[in-house]
Amino acid sequence: MTKPIDDYDLYDKDFALWWRKGLESFGMDTSIVDEWEREQAEAA
Repeated sequence: MTKPIDDYDLYDKDFALWWRKGLESFGMDTSIVDEWEREQAEAA
C-alpha cells in the first residue's frame, strides 16, 4: 500500500492536500497547511 507521502501524482495536482494527508498519516497537526493556504490566497 502506498503512503500518502509517496503519492507524487497528488503532489503535482494538489500540494496542500498531499501535505495534509502526509501530516495526518504521521498523526501530526495539519493547521500549518491551513495557514499556508491562507497565505497563498492573500498573495494571489
